[in-house]
Amino acid sequence: AQRTKKGHNCTVADPYFPQHRYDLRALAKLGPQTFSYTNTTTNSKYDFTLSVCNPLTTEKSCGVGNEKAGACQLKNGKPLAAAGDANGGLTYADGNLELLYWHTPADGERRCHGKFVRSTRVIFMCDRGQGKGKKGDAVGSGPQIREEMSDCQYVVEWYTPLACNPSFHEAPCTVSDEATGQVYDLTSLALNRGAWQATNKVSDRWYFLSVCGELNPGYAGKHRPCPFSAAVCSVNSKTDKSISYGQVHKLS
Repeated sequence: AQRTKKGHNCTVADPYFPQHRYDLRALAKLGPQTFSYTNTTTNSKYDFTLSVCNPLTTEKSCGVGNEKAGACQLKNGKPLAAAGDANGGLTYADGNLELLYWHTPADGERRCHGKFVRSTRVIFMCDRGQGKGKKGDAVGSGPQIREEMSDCQYVVEWYTPLACNPSFHEAPCTVSDEATGQVYDLTSLALNRGAWQATNKVSDRWYFLSVCGELNPGYAGKHRPCPFSAAVCSVNSKTDKSISYGQVHKLS
């Protein structure tokens, strides 16, 4: 079964390797990050401001009364709606690192579409290609809106090496033919983020493959991740039940 763990202060222990803590405080120190996105339903363009684990810095960031907000939707540079109160409760859930910003609405508070309370789900996903350990590289891709849900939840994704599993297992990506001396190099097929994917519409299954290493965290997108340390697996798109077809081994 997949494991879930909730942390605090923008850190969380790896439920499989408790001696390691994922630490996103470097992202928290960046302050508010503002980026643009388009609502795919209405084709309307907005800006969105997000602060990791901390409230947005000033009252002007999201309007009077929203001083605790960690995320805010803007239009033409002006605050439009708060999208959840900030907190440092980083959570490890199904192979992803997540922050959930929400708040308890006050009586009479204006709601989204008249009935929903806006919230923000930030998913931090592994990208080994950013060069973990080099100053400044921890930022990764920066935040981007993946989806604006019908219940007014903003799903934000952020690729960063800080979300990578330190116990990641990989195998050499080259092998040589002893008889001919020919070297076969699969390095170009190894991905720093995500996974190779294929679908079988008959069996309603998604297949995920990693070359020369375990599947990177966050590869499954909306689907439930496969068993821990899998290098190739499949997920039933209807039931979300997964099957691992093996772990990575040294080429021979």
